[in-house]
Amino acid sequence: MINGFNVNVISFQSNSEFELTLRTLNPKSVILYEPYLEFIRAIEIYNAERVKFTNNEELEELDVHFMMFEESTEFYQYMNHIEVEKTGF
Repeated sequence: MINGFNVNVISFQSNSEFELTLRTLNPKSVILYEPYLEFIRAIEIYNAERVKFTNNEELEELDVHFMMFEESTEFYQYMNHIEVEKTGF
C-alpha cells in the first residue's frame, strides 16, 4: 500500500494472463514498463468494455502510463511497430 492506494506489481508472460488480471483487479491506473502492442491493445479493449458495460456515469477512464526512455531501443521498436500497424490499414 502506497499513500493509501493498493499497488500491485505483476509481470506477465502472455496477453491472456494480462487480460484476466485486468478484469480481476479492475485497476484505475496501469503502468507499463515494456511497451508491447499486445498489452496496449488489451488495455484499450478492457477500457472500452468497462465504459460500455458499466452503467455508472461517473466511471473514470483508465490511466495508462509508459515507463521508457525516449531515446532507447525500446522506444524506437515501439514506434516502428506503430508505423507498421498504421501502414496495415
